[in-house]
Amino acid sequence: MTLSEFLTVMKRSGWLVVATIVVFVVAGAIYVGTASKSYTAKAKVIALTTSATSLEQSFDGSQFIANRIESYAELVDTDLVTRPVISSLSLGLTPNRLAGKISASVPLNTAVINISARDGSASRSADIANSVAAELVKIVADVDGSGGNAIQLKVIQAATPPSAASSPQVVLDLVLAFVLGLAFGIAFALVRSAGKEPAASGERFPVRTAPQTHDWETRPPVQTSAE
Repeated sequence: MTLSEFLTVMKRSGWLVVATIVVFVVAGAIYVGTASKSYTAKAKVIALTTSATSLEQSFDGSQFIANRIESYAELVDTDLVTRPVISSLSLGLTPNRLAGKISASVPLNTAVINISARDGSASRSADIANSVAAELVKIVADVDGSGGNAIQLKVIQAATPPSAASSPQVVLDLVLAFVLGLAFGIAFALVRSAGKEPAASGERFPVRTAPQTHDWETRPPVQTSAE
């Protein structure tokens, strides 16, 4: 299909594209208006060596942290962390339910752990993130807080109640609804045009005519009487 053909289809079926966009945007607005709000608070902790007394020991400690930091991050949604958090905050949640609300990530080539907590309450999401960070600090102190490569986690950024909901994202969701409506509208218009084209094109379905016959082909033979 050439550009001119495409523009012709859009001109003829523009109403269909617009109608599809309206349907998607209205559906997106209904979702945004009825979906439960969710807030995400974030806390940050950093891993430090506490027993290094020389440059060599400091390097060894850094390597040890690099090897262990991912393991520390994976502890945030385990029962070792979730059960104490539930108890300290009096949350009416099971450990598995709370584990679904929290996550942790480690930026590349850093010793920092980003802890995120999601909840329907902005203040409670911050409380959960801070409590998770505190429990993680305790666990690492118990496991790796002593010995030749002692590691200590330290909170470098406490979570604060977010001012805006992380979900639903009104602008993003409505823009996505518009884009989807536009894409589906164009697709519907092209399908509609393709369905009409064969019927309107005489070249696709040529009219079949009956074969022509000559009189001498259909005329019965003339009988002659024998002399």
